[in-house]
Amino acid sequence: MALVAVVLAVVAAGGCAADQKRIEKEERLSAARLDGKFRHDDPLVKMLSPAEREALARQGMLAPIPEGEELAEGEDAFAEEEKTTMDAAGDVMMSVLSVTVTLGMIAAPYLLF
Repeated sequence: MALVAVVLAVVAAGGCAADQKRIEKEERLSAARLDGKFRHDDPLVKMLSPAEREALARQGMLAPIPEGEELAEGEDAFAEEEKTTMDAAGDVMMSVLSVTVTLGMIAAPYLLF
């Protein structure tokens, strides 16, 4: 019963922290941005090689860089984003579940008879 209370507390705390991240994603994917062009800071574009980015720009699928902003040369395409509270709670829960399943597998033969 105490484990259920801990799980509920972790999920509730993570849910509150995830609201800000959800709002940022909604702003990034708003209807005003549905012009069919990729921005330079989109995660998909960051994973592309420079030649592939140039091909997108030549085909008119890449939005122009806004004035005053420059692309950072040599930026890491696979840079890890900061973990949210929800991600940390998920990692903890996966650890707890993996230990629980392992202990259950160890104890199962003794509980059959």
